[in-house]
Amino acid sequence: MYGGSMDMELLKGIVNRVVAMALGGTLVINSIDHDTKNVEYCPVWTLDKNSKKKRLLRIKVRMKGQKKFVDLDKSDIASTGLTLYELLEYLNKSDAQKVKYP
Repeated sequence: MYGGSMDMELLKGIVNRVVAMALGGTLVINSIDHDTKNVEYCPVWTLDKNSKKKRLLRIKVRMKGQKKFVDLDKSDIASTGLTLYELLEYLNKSDAQKVKYP
């Protein structure tokens, strides 16, 4: 149970740091505490041939102001210990902005 807005603020700070550390090798992250708000991301889904269920294929990421997205797949974040689904969950809870791929 959370104790209020202070706990939520602390939790968001931790989530932002996890995102910044996970993306640090892919994007130029200058401040682990503040640059997450400059991250834009777009999940890319595909259909599993057997189950016909939606599956996360990769996540496109970029810093605000950049034209091109960088594709992240599971091999890109393997060293972090996160799965693509976990990274997407962290991105959704962080200060990063979800955008539509042009």
